[in-house]
Amino acid sequence: MVDRAKKNEVSLIASLALFILPVIGVQLMKIREMKRREQVKDDTASLASFAEQSPIRPPLPKLVQRLLSSSRLSYLSTIDAPAQSSHLSLMRFTYLLEEEVIIMSTQRKTKKFAMLEQQRGVSLLVHDFGQSEDGAGGEFSITLNGKCHIVQDDNEERYRAAHLKHNPNYPQFIVGDDIAILCIHVHEARICNIDDQVVKWALGDKPS
Repeated sequence: MVDRAKKNEVSLIASLALFILPVIGVQLMKIREMKRREQVKDDTASLASFAEQSPIRPPLPKLVQRLLSSSRLSYLSTIDAPAQSSHLSLMRFTYLLEEEVIIMSTQRKTKKFAMLEQQRGVSLLVHDFGQSEDGAGGEFSITLNGKCHIVQDDNEERYRAAHLKHNPNYPQFIVGDDIAILCIHVHEARICNIDDQVVKWALGDKPS
């Protein structure tokens, strides 16, 4: 009788757990979603306030810093002057918060590298949207404009090591004698959220 009672008790507990745990899980997901939306709302408000400042200087807004720090892929746009067109590349990048710079790497024997030898102005597009049809999970896309230079000083290997640490599964794009390191200083941005609210701003002190 005792064993049967214990089995019944265990069975009851298991049944309650199967019922309660999903309910708790749903509630936790709702709480996380509420906090996320509150964060997005605060980010948008603080960003709008930030954009009203004049002149605007580093550091970058917390929203931009957070997105750049958590992301690894961006689209790099350069100008193909002879063809009177633009050139778009999918690039892995690393954002160095302490220095407010974006690090990339590229093969030297590419059209992109040849254009970067002739120009400094570039554009980047970074976003946190998923790859599904509805882009679930994302809130912001950021278009960044800045000055890009090919690193050829003592910082080259330090930047390369930081870039590899942030993208450890892609040494083939980072390490090698024929791979150049790029450093981008951001001076303008356009931030758009999922509600199509856009904030534009420019840094007061543009890098030379």
